Amino acid sequence: MVSSMLSLLFALGAPFVCQGSVASAADVPSAQALQWYEGSYNRALSEARKEQREVVLVFAPEWSNYSAKLRAETLVDPAAVAALQSSVCLDVDPDSSRGAQIVRLHNVDTFPTIAVLTSKGAAEDRIVGFIPAQALVGEMARIRSGTETVSALRDRQTAAPDDLSLRNDLANKLAWVGDLRGAQKLLKSIRRDDPTGATLAGARLIMQDTIDQVAADGGGPALLVQWDLSPLQTSIERLENVVGRAEGWNRLATLERQAGRPDKAIAAWRRAWSEVPAGNIANWTRETVNTIFGVRDGLDEDSRAFAMEIAQAALASENEAVERDELAGVVLDETEQVAANARRAMLLDTLAFAHIINGEREQALTLAAEALALDPENEELQQRAAFFLADT
Repeated sequence: MVSSMLSLLFALGAPFVCQGSVASAADVPSAQALQWYEGSYNRALSEARKEQREVVLVFAPEWSNYSAKLRAETLVDPAAVAALQSSVCLDVDPDSSRGAQIVRLHNVDTFPTIAVLTSKGAAEDRIVGFIPAQALVGEMARIRSGTETVSALRDRQTAAPDDLSLRNDLANKLAWVGDLRGAQKLLKSIRRDDPTGATLAGARLIMQDTIDQVAADGGGPALLVQWDLSPLQTSIERLENVVGRAEGWNRLATLERQAGRPDKAIAAWRRAWSEVPAGNIANWTRETVNTIFGVRDGLDEDSRAFAMEIAQAALASENEAVERDELAGVVLDETEQVAANARRAMLLDTLAFAHIINGEREQALTLAAEALALDPENEELQQRAAFFLADT
């Protein structure tokens, strides 16, 4: 139950993705085999504590194709071997009785997984799925530098105990490394300290708890079309945090669309539109218009008009920002101008989609040409005119 709830919670935000430094070929010593620790799991922890070395647990069963790829390509690469040689590396066989206990202990449910523990045996971070050798070198460098690790996030949260967003970040990370009990404890404290959703962290948790209950009452994800989403709407309306409400309406719109109710999805997007933060209008509008485009068949006139309304408003907002900068005497350098052109091109492209939704191909083609002129190297825009021309 906890695992299911947490997996849904993490869909609200992006997972931790951090890039570390990558060793150059000159930094890599001569090829050598990865030295696996031959003793038991408990002895590996004991040796790591005694020698102040981190522990690396590799869960890569033979029957997993990507695990086989990890073993054949990554774990034999000289750069990867060099990055791991200072660690106590334990090869865990999930199919053995002892290995299965370690899998359960660390809540590993995807193979391959590389779990990194501190010298005291505490979960610090993990790498899930196949990873190339150079990327593994970068990830190990990141973890050792203390960037977005459990320890780093814990220190940050301890320094600001009343910051619920930091508390939520730590909860997400703990769940990511398999410490579901620790994550649940933090989430429980957020519920206690913010029962009305005044903070974004509290709002997200209230919303996710409601979705979990709706899903349970409705028979699970396979029966989404039967879910009664009215409790979610009620929860969103009661949230005190504006950004949380905007996210909530987006979640509701997504669920309604997946349930095959585009009219109700549009209604939820209308509610979100009034509360989307100004800095996120462009991205939100593009994503929303593109989604409406995908369900455009059968939409009523008001829904089509809504797509046009938000696309025009997003472009107008960008134009106003440019005019303000010009009046203030702001001069963009070459790199900034390229970025500004690309941003405006995508907004023109979004408006072109809105015209297609409203059956106006000629206007869409004109806008697509304007967008391409601003960002001629964009392959996506290069294909757009032909796509719009062919669309019926």
